[in-house]
Amino acid sequence: MFSKLKFSVSRDIANLDRVSVEEIIVQNGGEVRENLDVQENIICVVDRFEGEYFQNLVSSGVRIVGLKCILDSIKTQKPLPKTSYPIYTRDLEGFTICSTGLPKVKKEEIKHLVHYMGGRFVNTINESNYLIATKVGSIKYKLAVQKDISILVPEWILKCWTTQTLAPIEHYLLPPFAGCTLSVTGLTAETRNEIQRLVTMYGGEYTSNLTKKCTHLLCESPTGLKYRYALEWGVHCVTVQWFFESINHQRCSDETKHFVPMNVQQQKRLFNHICTSSRDLNRLSPALRRKHLLALKRRISVPKSSLRMSQELLAPPTGAVCVGCVNSSVLSNRNFAISVPPMISAPSVLSFAQSTPYVSKERSYPASPPHNKIDDLGTLLNQSLEVCSRVIEDYYTMFKEKDFSVEIDTLKRKIEEDNNTLYEESRPPQKKRKLNPSDRTFLNTLN
Repeated sequence: MFSKLKFSVSRDIANLDRVSVEEIIVQNGGEVRENLDVQENIICVVDRFEGEYFQNLVSSGVRIVGLKCILDSIKTQKPLPKTSYPIYTRDLEGFTICSTGLPKVKKEEIKHLVHYMGGRFVNTINESNYLIATKVGSIKYKLAVQKDISILVPEWILKCWTTQTLAPIEHYLLPPFAGCTLSVTGLTAETRNEIQRLVTMYGGEYTSNLTKKCTHLLCESPTGLKYRYALEWGVHCVTVQWFFESINHQRCSDETKHFVPMNVQQQKRLFNHICTSSRDLNRLSPALRRKHLLALKRRISVPKSSLRMSQELLAPPTGAVCVGCVNSSVLSNRNFAISVPPMISAPSVLSFAQSTPYVSKERSYPASPPHNKIDDLGTLLNQSLEVCSRVIEDYYTMFKEKDFSVEIDTLKRKIEEDNNTLYEESRPPQKKRKLNPSDRTFLNTLN
């Protein structure tokens, strides 16, 4: 078996064992040398793959074989593997292993151990039949799931090395939620508690508050603040079926097959900042709740007395042209569609329209609900904005269908006259300047 092979037994092996190893090599056709010579292709038999002596042998370029590899080769009647790296045992012979998501130092350690145990380490998933990973979600992980490649944790390699045997693979499979942080929304308390228990059991982490560290959000419908912020942060919003399918298959299922469907109407309501209930706010973390309230304050202009403004907008119209219009006092304070100068009040603008009445035939505005039955301020403001948008559309249609050029010119002239009058009245009286005697003498000479 070892014919035409030259061996040199390392000095780190005990004397009695060393003699026994030399006898075994000679009995199987090998030749034993005392000194190492790289040019003669002498194989060095080593018992310990660590320490300064082993590192010097690796640096010298000598072919290194472990004592267990010699014994396994004799036992199985197989020739020694021809490799360029040291080999200690043949436990991983025939295994092609790839890794993903490991730190550089950890990856190098796993690579060396795979080589020491007779395996092959590659960088592409296409050539491998086993994948070492610490969390799910990477591209290599998804390809391994598609190709039905076993996905193991790094502890499997360490266990094989320390025990010098092939550890059972089924005990070291990567959990389906390893590296995942899950949160739920819109589910019952019983379902939420069961999901929390199963997530922890299968290698994941559960959090009741949505944070940017979350990777998945379980929900049944595309509603709520959690769902909206999850979309903004790139969190996977999946159904509960994805969760249980991953547990049944013992692998993280493809999220794209379990996204929550959302129509146009739900999308408009979801991204409406006013449609926010106190229940949704309470489900957010304190930091996220504070952020949402600040964003809501920036994006919509809400007066100090929001409830009073909403009641004004929903109040029955007085002096308006269209059915369902807001009253003129509200129009004078807020510029909706007509740019009213600050010096002219809105009733003067509406007086021209009252001379030529116009009623929309296509629009019908719903009656305002009683104020004492409205508890949700967000719903109240949303209804107010809907009424205002319809009023703006009616005014736009009115000015588009009827020619108001004469009235507008008259209004512009009146605005200019009123502005000039107010400017003259607001100017302080000018004091007469007393001339100096020299100036008076100069003026007299000119006259």
